[in-house]
Amino acid sequence: MKICLNLVKALLICTLFFTVAFKAPQWHAQTLINYVGPKVVKVISLSLRGGGTGVHITNKYGETYILTNKHVCGAKDKNELVGIVNNDKLFVRKVIKESIDHDLCLVEPVLNHGISLGSKPEVGQVTAILGHPQLSPLRFERAQYVVDHKIKICIKPLFIFCEQYKDYDASSYNANILPGNSGSPVVDWKGSLISLIFAGGQKHMAFAVPYEYIEGFINE
Repeated sequence: MKICLNLVKALLICTLFFTVAFKAPQWHAQTLINYVGPKVVKVISLSLRGGGTGVHITNKYGETYILTNKHVCGAKDKNELVGIVNNDKLFVRKVIKESIDHDLCLVEPVLNHGISLGSKPEVGQVTAILGHPQLSPLRFERAQYVVDHKIKICIKPLFIFCEQYKDYDASSYNANILPGNSGSPVVDWKGSLISLIFAGGQKHMAFAVPYEYIEGFINE
């Protein structure tokens, strides 16, 4: 009888453990989506006729902008116009500034407040990526931070070849990235920005603008 009771207790403990272990993160993920999701927008380049993702970010001075990649904006200089889709409504906004070296672009906001900047991630830290790949509805994916390193990106393709490469500092995450994920925010589980996706690699790898470059860009 004691053996049976012990087995029942063990079964109940295991059931409770797996319920907490698997259901709690799903609830946490949905909370994160509800908080960050409305601040993530689709960005449409009016000059390149392409697009990607952007996120409303509030800097340390309380100023709010839309942060995305320069190659998503497609702007040759500031004051150029880009399209912003938020809540299925199209807005036209000006480019405030951009960085060629770090592939960053700031755009006039649609909302009055954005997410805040977090802190540099630790190796192995589990994060989340929210974006609009191929201008689709919001897509959420868990991602783990791997390491910072330099990568080569083709900036001048020629048919199936590349005529010119450029070196970028990048933070690597193990995540699947699709066209249009450029500009997607990488956030911690408090909903704070820690990186910004700008390219995808092979074997389940995504590349993001490192935290320190984003911090300097939005606060300078």
